Amino acid sequence: MLTADHVWTRVHAAAALWDIGGDADAPIVLETLLAAWAENDSTSNHVLACLSRMGPAARPALPRIREELTLLRRSGRFRSITNDEELHPACRSITPGF
Repeated sequence: MLTADHVWTRVHAAAALWDIGGDADAPIVLETLLAAWAENDSTSNHVLACLSRMGPAARPALPRIREELTLLRRSGRFRSITNDEELHPACRSITPGF
């Protein structure tokens, strides 16, 4: 499922794998989620929700999250102010003190 043609299948499979396997599966989950986000920015809110659940295990994703924070027009669902504010708690869950 992590290599399926449909990007949404990969996102949901990676999130489920994290929820089931945890830290042991973090590298492949991160790789899959970040690739999906790059391929289709509409996945951003689902990707970030999983990264937030991953907490410190998602630290390798911080460059991509920081990149998103620098954009004047956010990707996916983060284009609205209310949804944009979801980025900050997710960042804090990944790196305390953000």
